[in-house]
Amino acid sequence: MNFSYNILDEEKLLMDQFPLPFAKCSIRNMSDNSGQMMQVIQANTLFKTLIFPEATALNKSTFDVLPDPLATHVGSADFRDRLESADPGEVISTSPFTLGNLRYKASIKKLSDADISITLMQTDRPGAHQEVFGMGLEHFREIYQNTMVGLLRTDISGNIVVANQAVLNLLGYDTFNEFEKHKIDEHRVLINYNSNELFEAVNERGFLYGVESSWQTRDGNAIYVLENIRLIKNGSEESTKYEITLENISSRKIAENQLRQLNSIFTDLGVDTKQNIQTIVKKTNLILNGACALYNRLDDKAESLILWSEYNAPEDIDKTDHPEGHICYEATIKGHDKTIAISDLNETSFFESDPSVKKYKLRSYLGHPVKVYGQVIGSLCIVDVKSREFTETEKKIISTLAVALSLEHERHILEQKLEDSKIAAETASMAKTRFLANMSHEIRTPLNGIMGFSEILGSQEPDERKRRMLKMIEESGNQLLQIVNDIFDYSMIEARKLTMQKSAFDLKSLLGDTLAFFIKDAEIKGLQIALDTDKVSQSYLVGDHFKFNQVVFNLLSNAVKFTDQGTVLVIAATHQTDEDVYVEITIEDTGIGIDQEKLVTIFEEFEQLEYYLTKKTRGTGLGLAITKKLVLFLNGEISVESESGKGSRFRISIPFQANTIKKSNEIMNDQIDKQHEEPTKINILLAEDNEANQFLIKAITKSENWDITVVDDGEQAVHAYKNGNFDLILMDVQMPVMNGYEATQIIRDIEKEKGIHTPIIALTAYAMKSDRDECISAGMDDYIAKPFKKQQFLETINAIINNAG
Repeated sequence: MNFSYNILDEEKLLMDQFPLPFAKCSIRNMSDNSGQMMQVIQANTLFKTLIFPEATALNKSTFDVLPDPLATHVGSADFRDRLESADPGEVISTSPFTLGNLRYKASIKKLSDADISITLMQTDRPGAHQEVFGMGLEHFREIYQNTMVGLLRTDISGNIVVANQAVLNLLGYDTFNEFEKHKIDEHRVLINYNSNELFEAVNERGFLYGVESSWQTRDGNAIYVLENIRLIKNGSEESTKYEITLENISSRKIAENQLRQLNSIFTDLGVDTKQNIQTIVKKTNLILNGACALYNRLDDKAESLILWSEYNAPEDIDKTDHPEGHICYEATIKGHDKTIAISDLNETSFFESDPSVKKYKLRSYLGHPVKVYGQVIGSLCIVDVKSREFTETEKKIISTLAVALSLEHERHILEQKLEDSKIAAETASMAKTRFLANMSHEIRTPLNGIMGFSEILGSQEPDERKRRMLKMIEESGNQLLQIVNDIFDYSMIEARKLTMQKSAFDLKSLLGDTLAFFIKDAEIKGLQIALDTDKVSQSYLVGDHFKFNQVVFNLLSNAVKFTDQGTVLVIAATHQTDEDVYVEITIEDTGIGIDQEKLVTIFEEFEQLEYYLTKKTRGTGLGLAITKKLVLFLNGEISVESESGKGSRFRISIPFQANTIKKSNEIMNDQIDKQHEEPTKINILLAEDNEANQFLIKAITKSENWDITVVDDGEQAVHAYKNGNFDLILMDVQMPVMNGYEATQIIRDIEKEKGIHTPIIALTAYAMKSDRDECISAGMDDYIAKPFKKQQFLETINAIINNAG
């Protein structure tokens, strides 16, 4: 490619670039024997400064311009003979001369039959110019035109004046004429300077190095360029041009950008390992600019190749295939431990062996092994549809990303193992919970008969001795039930099956009912038991009063159990905050107390105050542990103060919500009004498969104005319901043929068609809250857990009947 710009501009540029004084002379008349036969037609700034500062010296005879020794030399006959016989490009002579106090040497070269050049060098300080002196301007021009560094000049307005071949090659132009049509700012976008800052700096300093810019090539692509800019002034010190060198730094900038993206990837990773792996694969493609990125790995038996993750892959790509023949397996996984870069797949065996190469017209591949626990199990790669040479930076990037992916996959495997262990533990816990629930049910069912018949017979037995034995049977049943309840409650807490069950309640009434349960036991032991609610300012609350009641019950039970004489006092108080009402309960006793060293372990599981072989009181050692866990579940606090032999003081503080509910006396008045109504015959359907429980319920309700129809399973209950007219259904849950849930749902479906509703009360030995919830969800109206007390049983049924009435 040749330059196509004005030769005058080129000569001026080259002369000013040339580091030695240089002049060009034309040969006018070879027959003239005087120095007038030559004249100076061009000279660079250095030559003018040294030889003739006046601009008028141009186009004058060399005899008038050059120093005497040099003028005499070029005018001599000997010089004329050599000039005539010399070939173009040949150095005719090197002539020494003195100018002032300095010594110079002139190299005179024949350029053509019409021109010669004169190059001057100071001989007492040749330095780095010695080599330049010998080569002359023509050689310098050749270097200038063929250098790999782009060189161009613009005028002060930014119009392109001169550019060497490297600039044209860099920007994709064939000729300078095509390139010079544009101003420099049409090609360039500055990166680390704005235009004003750049020109101010150049004009002030005369130069500016390290200017980064983006240039648009002829075909519209962008390249990154490093510029050095120098200001050129004329003899009058006026700024005339900018000289700029251009160096292509696209590879460096692309690498810097890739590394910057690589560094940022780790801020995009979260806790989800699967998502992290997908993020790494996606970033691999975006950073390395491939057609798509793939993470292929072998299955656990190394028999299949699985596409574990991908980004921008074709939808129809095989997700599983045999590994043999595939690039990722043969080139990366199989026996390799390094980055594999293939610039043109058409020149490899993979063009035939890998089905994806032909199918998707793949041309290049860059991949790195993925190791898990030291073993290569897969590859991270990008593929492209064009041939490309991968840089060392790109190879390092995919290596880094493959290591990151390896770490994420190891973490994924570890998390999967932990998840499997968790599932196994939860399965075992659920099995244990089901077992305990079934055991609880199987124990509660016969206990219902034992305790129920003991209560009925005891109330009817005139013989004091027999009545006492029946009472002992009933009390033994109560103790066994408490043990079952403790074990079951502890199991539910450990399995984290507790759920909050919020409802409205009256604090004073709840505490009064709980205290009443222990009055008889206290009287037998000769204890005074009392409740102080004077500091309860807000009695109507909303919260899980079932668990709260269990906490108070457990603490009161311990107080009565471990106090042989004196008092048991319950003090209640409330104080309200902006959001909650805190209930504070203090339970004081004058019992045996607790040793100081025991206070730190009193709430731990299986801890008991007495040695298990000699202790006076019965228990599992779970009561206080359950109590503390329930208090914490209710977002409360519990503490204890005690001294051996002087009693104990337990304090709890639990937050509830305030609520205005219907007052107890209003409810009582409603019930009294209904009791004055004329009693009517109540028809009750009892579905119960246990004969003892059938007999017990009939015995309990003997004095009531109730007519009870008994069936043995759910299917019979549905049949009886279809053919009868019942005011209430008592439904056992666990029955043969058809259980209580199924029977209830069938009955409710029938009622939807008829537009009626018959109250159904669940009778079950399953005593969990979730069991109650399941009963309600199945369509039942209430729930009675076995074993039950006679009074509790009658009150629940009467309440349902009265509400239905």
